[in-house]
Amino acid sequence: MTVKGHIIFTIANSILIQHFIFSKILYHDDWWRIIPISIITCLLPDIDNPKSTIGSKIKIFSYLVNQIFGHRGFTHSLLSLISFGFIIFSINLQINNIIYIKLGLIIGYLSHIIADILTPLGVPLLWPYKKKYKLPLINKNFMKEDIFCYLYLIFSLYLLYPICNNIIMKIFV
Repeated sequence: MTVKGHIIFTIANSILIQHFIFSKILYHDDWWRIIPISIITCLLPDIDNPKSTIGSKIKIFSYLVNQIFGHRGFTHSLLSLISFGFIIFSINLQINNIIYIKLGLIIGYLSHIIADILTPLGVPLLWPYKKKYKLPLINKNFMKEDIFCYLYLIFSLYLLYPICNNIIMKIFV
């Protein structure tokens, strides 16, 4: 998946996850805090590719990760997501709204892995077990990546519509 595809997919996931999972513990306007943070980490699993957007910024580290794990190896697995989550949640900073930052970081990373599952190449979800898990909805023959991602974003915004309508009604009534 391309950088643009990952970003659009992550925005849609951030909206849906906040709306359906965290709506009871977060205020509805708080997902605007989660989206920018999730965008920051939605490209992080590609640190294993020195030619990727993030890999090209940290070439030496990216090259080492690539030599050890290969592209779409460890960094695209549940083990990496759990390790990343453990690191994120073990950091104890005294920052206002730190939970939004931590949730956004996890959502971005997870969105990348899910997006790559939707491609024909898939990901080794249970790494070090090398089997690639895939649900190839995005490919050149069935549905192009841009179309899929934009439709998914429109769908997530559509599901958000009742909340937006309630907020607008509270402001103007």
